[in-house]
Amino acid sequence: MEEIHRILETIQRTDLRSVLATITQVEGSAYRREGVSMLFLEGGSQIGGVSAGCLEAHLASFVPDILEAGVSRSFLFDMQSPEILSWGEEQGCGGVVHVTMEPVYDTLLDHLCALKHFLDQQIMVMHVKRLGSDGSVTDYAFLTENLQLFGEWRGEFPQALVDMMSTKSEPSCTSGMRFVPTIQSDVFVHRYDPQPRLIIFGAGPDSRPLAALAAATGFSVIVSDWRPALCDSTSF
Repeated sequence: MEEIHRILETIQRTDLRSVLATITQVEGSAYRREGVSMLFLEGGSQIGGVSAGCLEAHLASFVPDILEAGVSRSFLFDMQSPEILSWGEEQGCGGVVHVTMEPVYDTLLDHLCALKHFLDQQIMVMHVKRLGSDGSVTDYAFLTENLQLFGEWRGEFPQALVDMMSTKSEPSCTSGMRFVPTIQSDVFVHRYDPQPRLIIFGAGPDSRPLAALAAATGFSVIVSDWRPALCDSTSF
């Protein structure tokens, strides 16, 4: 299951400042692929991961600076070098990983909460980032499957990306960088799918561990019972 759902829930509930890290491009082999995100919270807590544990500490060291500056940053990790003091193959993968880190402030915070709202309504959303020459995010947008557009995008949103969402076909919405001729720019594209739903009929004691297990593994769980007293937060 994608960790974005846990990340969005944390963003909505916490008062702590945070930084969102996203893998935007992978060349060769890596533990995680494009579109994977993790959240660094002020104070050191983390939600999710972008590797098997070899990149997170390095990224975490930049969180205070990113929060202070209030601007995004891009990082490149070259795992191809065999040098023992590099990021190389000793780390368990042999590719190049690009990670973008964005401070979650004000407008982006509002848009991430809107993303959560649509996903909670079982609506698929495509996320697009336009990156500058230094890898920082210059524009971003979210486009729902019913073609509602929101975000911070300067100029007209490319019709090619609207068409991509309209078809909802694979692999057209596969995560990664792609060139958009109308804006003469590469953009990062990723599709967020809603959590799969599990509906449990009956709120007896035997359904509680099932609901807990399903929720822990990424399902959106609904418990239905004709006895309102059993459908209580103390039981689920």
